[in-house]
Parts: sequence; C-alpha cells; structure tokens
Amino acid sequence: INDDDGRHYYKNCYIQGSTDFIYGNGQSLFEASTIYFSNGKSSLHQNGVITAQYRNSPNDPSGFVFKNCNISGTGYKTELGRPMRPYARVIIAYSYLSDVVRPEGWSQFKY
Repeated sequence: INDDDGRHYYKNCYIQGSTDFIYGNGQSLFEASTIYFSNGKSSLHQNGVITAQYRNSPNDPSGFVFKNCNISGTGYKTELGRPMRPYARVIIAYSYLSDVVRPEGWSQFKY
C-alpha cells in the first residue's frame, strides 16, 4: 500500500506482502485488519519488513496506527518496520503478533 499523503482509515482489510509493503507519509489507522507477511514464490528475499514510514519532522502529524490487528505470515521472519526518515512513527496497539515477527521487532535502518 502506498499510503503517502492525507488521512486514511482501513478496517477489516487483508494486506499481504514481503518488504516495505505498507509505506509512505500518510496519517493512517489500520483497524481489525489482517497483515500477512509472505515471500510468495520469490526466493530472492528471505526476511522482510512490514512498514516503511516517512515522517520528516517531530511536528509532522503522519504515522501508522495498527489497532486490533492480526499480524502473521508464513515462511521466513519479518520485522514490524523500519524508519525511512528521521522521525518515522508506527504504533501497534492491542494486536496479535505471531512468531513470524522477529523478536527485536524493528529494523535499525540508516537513512
């Protein structure tokens, strides 16, 4: 999902991907949705990253919130996100995380 600008509300959605498959600078709420990590038939990527958020300043209202979501998948492991700008913001609240999520949770990407 290219969740770039503006406000967005996603409810009861099924979103599947492998690396940076939810990205952008939107101000978005994902509620009661399934976020599913899968490399599909590709053997090029092993581990993945779900989000890549682009917040540029501490006053930027953008960010992603995942509330009451089911984050799962198959195959290799994934991280919840990596910052694509200095002030990236992703909040995961009241959600189920399966063992497909790496224990460290977040990538230390250097932008």
